[in-house]
Amino acid sequence: MNLCKDCYVKPNITVTQHAFKITLPNLNYNNNHPQIPLAAEKQAAGNYYPNAQQQKVLSYVREHGKITDEELQTLLDVKRTRAYLIAKEMLDKNLLAVQGRGLKKIYYLP
Repeated sequence: MNLCKDCYVKPNITVTQHAFKITLPNLNYNNNHPQIPLAAEKQAAGNYYPNAQQQKVLSYVREHGKITDEELQTLLDVKRTRAYLIAKEMLDKNLLAVQGRGLKKIYYLP
């Protein structure tokens, strides 16, 4: 107990009928590590980094000039709904632009 006398968080001892539990503070914890921002914070700060799937799509579009929904599904090996969500997120982040609707819809770089 003397080890923790200067600690902000004190040890906690809980006793039940058949057991006891001791919770000790982590004396090795260091709060001086850099904070990694969440994706939403990166986007708000203008520092958005595409994830692996998005990078794969961007590489494909750079090479071929465009991509369709079907090509997107095949490229990422995902189903239609997941491909739609990926494309929508990329559109929202201005990584892609869209032309057309339905089966004639294509995505290209803005």
